[in-house]
Amino acid sequence: QKINHFPGMQEICRKDYLARNLGRLSRLLPKEYNFFPKTYVLPHDWADLKIAIKAKKHQTYIAKPDHGCQGKGIFLFRSLKAITPLKEQRMIVQMYLNKPCLIDHFKFDLRVYVLVTSVNPLRIFVHRDGLARFATERYVDPSESNLNDVCMHLTNYAINKHSSNFDFTESEDAGSKRTIESVFNRLLQRGSIKDPEDLWKRIHDAIVKTCITVQPHGKKFKEYTGSQCFEILGFDIFLDKKLKPWVLEVNHSPSFTCDSPLDLEVKRKVIGDTFGILNLNAMTRKKFEKVEKEKIKSRLFGNAAPSVVATDSFALKSADHDSKQNSASAQMAKKPPLSATVSNSLRKDSAPPSPNRTISKASSTISNLQCKATDCFCERITPTYVKSVGTRTHR
Repeated sequence: QKINHFPGMQEICRKDYLARNLGRLSRLLPKEYNFFPKTYVLPHDWADLKIAIKAKKHQTYIAKPDHGCQGKGIFLFRSLKAITPLKEQRMIVQMYLNKPCLIDHFKFDLRVYVLVTSVNPLRIFVHRDGLARFATERYVDPSESNLNDVCMHLTNYAINKHSSNFDFTESEDAGSKRTIESVFNRLLQRGSIKDPEDLWKRIHDAIVKTCITVQPHGKKFKEYTGSQCFEILGFDIFLDKKLKPWVLEVNHSPSFTCDSPLDLEVKRKVIGDTFGILNLNAMTRKKFEKVEKEKIKSRLFGNAAPSVVATDSFALKSADHDSKQNSASAQMAKKPPLSATVSNSLRKDSAPPSPNRTISKASSTISNLQCKATDCFCERITPTYVKSVGTRTHR
């Protein structure tokens, strides 16, 4: 499995960087950035964590490695004694959200897939479906006796799949792994929500505000409108008892391993719609191979390769222009020489436009055409992917 990455995405995909960025914004805009749990980054925030633990003795905390995955190294604690030996290690400590939304008495979280096609300007798409991952033991409030029960407090599939209580049933009303659509329908049936779209809007709002934090890092990169660069992120969203979305973490390499038909159904749509938005198909490969053959011919026969290749079609036009220009110069060489005045005026009138000006005009025209084609294509597949951000500038 190979995944594309935009430079700067580690600012939200590493747990410690995400905590620092969202923590900084929560202090500046507390009403807007209230969807991330209070987090302490060790060892830097050890003094603040020590004061918080002493102030609230019955508060439960969850500790995670700063760059871990699949639930490795995660544990819950309440006392200062449990975390003191690890105060010099690089890890984060979050306030544990102990009032989750429950379905059939089980805790769950949502894996939402987000497609990033540009960072400057920021352009993202949120997939309309994803996976809901359930814990395998019924939830009760945390206490000293059950802090080590990871299959009740953690919803990571990598942990719960080894439990004997894991339910492999795949239906809308059962199973330890379900679709987000089935979960929203269940919440709608029991009256917890009136319209799933309202819940989706709140999830989109949290995702967009999280992605905006990478905008300053994306400004250093040029804008490649119409390019086929992309990155797929996996947002872990937690719903509390009041159905408020919380961003737990962002995965820069979400797993596309299919252990069940449900995985195959959801993840195939994610990958298929990603290729659809990027307009990747068999014709794209044929065009690329054709351009490569033209470049090889150009090098073999001594023709200068085009200095800038904006798109495949533009590269072909540049190669055709070079071949026509060479044939025209060969014909001119066969004609009898003209007088100096006539030849100079002929060169002045027939001189091709500046290469830089021609390339910039052609590339801008082609980019505009590709943007329009991309927007039209996105509108055709909106039942699955919803465009959350068009062009948004962080100030």
